[in-house]
Amino acid sequence: MCTIPVFYATTHGQTRRIAERIAEALRREGHASFPLDLTSETARHFDWRRASAAVLSASLHTGRHQSSAVHFARTHVDRLNAIPTWFVSVSLSAASAHAEERSAAERLAREFVESVGWAPGRVSCVAGMLAYTRYSFVTRWFMRRIARKEGASTDTSRDHEFTDWSAVALLSRQFGREVWNRVQARGVRSREERWANDSRR
Repeated sequence: MCTIPVFYATTHGQTRRIAERIAEALRREGHASFPLDLTSETARHFDWRRASAAVLSASLHTGRHQSSAVHFARTHVDRLNAIPTWFVSVSLSAASAHAEERSAAERLAREFVESVGWAPGRVSCVAGMLAYTRYSFVTRWFMRRIARKEGASTDTSRDHEFTDWSAVALLSRQFGREVWNRVQARGVRSREERWANDSRR
């Protein structure tokens, strides 16, 4: 069993839900996994010696991920680069009907990790939610215009979810198994090194 914290930055709550589902899927793979809000004291003072791997999830808003996610990744980049990691970028662009919008989301996810010097083993773009009921008046008006261009719902009386939960579960299982395989391989190498050292004595 490996300990895999799922750190997240959320603005309207959907990234938190995605982080919770990722942690749930990783637990089903036999890992000790739990979501951690980047604004929490637990996340800020996390003991990295506990982590066999880590996930960081953040959402895109007007072309940028949350500043808390940038600060976290930059502060802990050495820790993140020392273990298997996965970056999950959440946006509405990931669900766009237009290929150029989806490509832009992928580019911004890559730019995020490159800007802080992080080299995660996986980078994924996951669709979020049109959270009309949680937006300010101006944001609701702006997002409704975008939704109309995309052919998405302009009914602002409720929220509209685009997250593919089956895909989130599959990606999580794949990462969980990848982590387990890495840990097992590391254990084999450690045993081989011990045997080699013993043979020299």
